Amino acid sequence: MFTVVILSTFAKKKAFLKSLVIIPTYNEIENIEAIIRAVFSKEKSFDILVVDDNSPDLTGLKVKALQDEFKDRLFLVSRQEKTGLGSAYIAGFKWCLEKHYEYILSLIHISEPTRRYAIS
Repeated sequence: MFTVVILSTFAKKKAFLKSLVIIPTYNEIENIEAIIRAVFSKEKSFDILVVDDNSPDLTGLKVKALQDEFKDRLFLVSRQEKTGLGSAYIAGFKWCLEKHYEYILSLIHISEPTRRYAIS
């Protein structure tokens, strides 16, 4: 079980501009659906971009399957190889800027035992 905590001052506003959460993945098939649903369950509206580094467990295919349910809100960048977290974020930031997002957030893992995640 985990919770998503929104850690930004703009999250307290009633409405905010086009916002997206970047979620880099590698072998996260067991967690990705729950993480996506947790972000989409928040009161504030976020889009999600998953940047997958060609996960051998087929995380990218799981995200593609969820895209039917979350049309125009869930996006996927599938990379050819595992090139690391930093380059995954850079790819995500570039994608977001091309799509004119005003707020770009990242999902960070805080504590394994409690499975708490934060959007920052």
